[in-house]
Amino acid sequence: MTQIVIQLNAPVATMERFSEMTGIPFGTVKSRVHSGVYPIMPKRTPQERPQINLVAFYAKCAEEANLPAA
Repeated sequence: MTQIVIQLNAPVATMERFSEMTGIPFGTVKSRVHSGVYPIMPKRTPQERPQINLVAFYAKCAEEANLPAA
């Protein structure tokens, strides 16, 4: 069985930080957040900036790759 360990510095990231971490252009990240492709944390106020839920993102990636997310 294949086991992959991913260490996160934080469980969430701003769209800007996620773009820097992944190398995905900011406009693409923003579009994917707004279309629901990337999971975000619930916003408490409309003015709050979206925070990408990295735990859910990596779990979804593992699931799509048929890997255990444990």
